[in-house]
Amino acid sequence: MTMPQDHEKTNFQPLRLSRAVRMAIRLGWDHIGLWMIVGFTIFSLFSVPLLVWQVTVFLPLAVRATFCAAILAAGLGPLLAGAYTIAWDIGDYQDTGWLSLWRGARDLLVPAALLSLIHAAVWFMGLVALWFYLSQHTAISVVATLVCVYCLGMWALLAPLQLPLLVMQERGVFDEPDRRARRGALAVIRRSFFLTIGAPVAVCGLLLMNIFVLVLSILTVIALPLFTMGMLAMLNDQVVRALLVRFSVLPPPPDPHDAVEDEKFRLNFRPDRDR
Repeated sequence: MTMPQDHEKTNFQPLRLSRAVRMAIRLGWDHIGLWMIVGFTIFSLFSVPLLVWQVTVFLPLAVRATFCAAILAAGLGPLLAGAYTIAWDIGDYQDTGWLSLWRGARDLLVPAALLSLIHAAVWFMGLVALWFYLSQHTAISVVATLVCVYCLGMWALLAPLQLPLLVMQERGVFDEPDRRARRGALAVIRRSFFLTIGAPVAVCGLLLMNIFVLVLSILTVIALPLFTMGMLAMLNDQVVRALLVRFSVLPPPPDPHDAVEDEKFRLNFRPDRDR
């Protein structure tokens, strides 16, 4: 993970995870209407694979399932990247709106789709291997099962970090003045791995909060299409910002209790000497 030169000599900042969660809740509540529209839009587009499933009845079942899963994985990634683009703009106090969902999906189409397909492939192969080794009853299969569980758990830890990091790296957050940081899905996976190794407890807490939000949304039903996308995007974005502040990749946010120098707001007028 590359770090801007302005922050290379800065010491590690304390990780304020609770502050990041409070900020995510506050910013998400301030834009609750936008997130309801975004969540409903993404949830509605889930009907496209269902329509394809109905149209392709003449294909074998395995081919239909693979085709629809590929469409879902490749299409869902860019849309989620667009939602995280909105979360980044909100966290950066920039103007944003519903159209930013589509602009973000367009700008991040290739890396987001590739990242989504990698996720689908990893989970498919991991779960198939786990099912296979669980069906065996040997000592080697027990060891292999533990390895599969560990690998899937590690991959689950990386998942909440990757879309915020994807948006940040494509926005040039990790660029240096004389060198452009790596782009693409593989660079996102590498950065999420190093961030997880650097703060494993915080990343575990973030994963548990994601699971809690998903379970709560499923139980309440109505929150799933309207509020879940906004809650997860704002939560993951703010926590990743806090982690990057800790490692001096991003500057710390201003303290609201600190006084602001009036030089930033002073206007210096110079009279025209010709008059």
